[in-house]
Amino acid sequence: MNRVFSALLCASLTIFACGSQESPNNESVSQVPAENTGFVAACQPCAAIDNGNMPIAIDDTHIKFDAVSGNSYLGIDTGISDIAGKNNTGLGFQVLSSNLSGVGNTAFGYHALRLSTGDVNTAFGRFVLAKNTTGYENTGVGSDALGNNTSGSDNSAFGIGALGANSTGRNNASVGHSSMQNNGSGKFNTAMGDVAMGSNYDGSFNSCFGSACMAGVNGDYNAALGYMAGFYNGSDGFGLVSKNTFLGSATLFTTNHIENSTAVGYGATVTKSNQVVLGNDQVVETVFHGLLVNMSGAQVCMSDGTGCPNTATATAQPVWVNNCAEDTDCECPVGLHQNGSKFHRDQVTGAFTMSIRCN
Repeated sequence: MNRVFSALLCASLTIFACGSQESPNNESVSQVPAENTGFVAACQPCAAIDNGNMPIAIDDTHIKFDAVSGNSYLGIDTGISDIAGKNNTGLGFQVLSSNLSGVGNTAFGYHALRLSTGDVNTAFGRFVLAKNTTGYENTGVGSDALGNNTSGSDNSAFGIGALGANSTGRNNASVGHSSMQNNGSGKFNTAMGDVAMGSNYDGSFNSCFGSACMAGVNGDYNAALGYMAGFYNGSDGFGLVSKNTFLGSATLFTTNHIENSTAVGYGATVTKSNQVVLGNDQVVETVFHGLLVNMSGAQVCMSDGTGCPNTATATAQPVWVNNCAEDTDCECPVGLHQNGSKFHRDQVTGAFTMSIRCN
């Protein structure tokens, strides 16, 4: 394949640059005049490249096809520093121009992998992985994708500016215009969608799917699904959160530094740590199938006893009837008897409610 491509390239470039001559046996060949100093060496007839090794230069353009090393370079200063690299392919202005011994790199586009000395990187687009030095096994597609990566490895970025500020972060996957654009050192993140996780800079182990999901957020171990899921709506404009789950478009949190909270449903809003919110303030009914029990195994009942077991289904575990204004407002389910109670004081209003225990 290299020979076919080299022959076609030689036939087009040298005929254009040097003109065509007839050989003594009437075979058409193309040669560079000896006075053409733009070539590294005098061009030979096209048949001379059959050995698969053709390093030449036209003006400032470096062209090299080497069957021994497996390198293919075409462009101004492209691959110009390579002395021991193998199986590299570069096309464009100053592409892979600093590569000395890197192996298995592929770069297409202005300054793609310009400073790289690493291995097995793939860059398609202007400035993609342009500042990469020792990073390896990265893939960037789209202008400026992974453009500031230096030593980060095992990253995948698809979209203009995706992971654009990443420098040392590793094992990130980012798909979408400007997705994870400000990530610097965060690792093991997955983001998909326009500007998804766009503000994260050192948060790790996050998963975010949906345009603008986790916008204005930095933190660890968060999961968000939906348009603007996990959006921070606080007054200070930037949220630091960890170990939260946001399922549904526009699921929000309004208090900074929350942890271990869950918002489910469109517009569900978390206000503090260790909180679960189902639905938004327009929900008028929440339906559960089966029994509701707490971590102790006790069944949770409403104040009117709805859903509590009768005598036939009662177990040795106590049943709590909650949200009683006073003792007379609560009754144990049929077949059960009250044998205890406790009071709760609302931290905001100061109001007291009571729960009774039934066996």
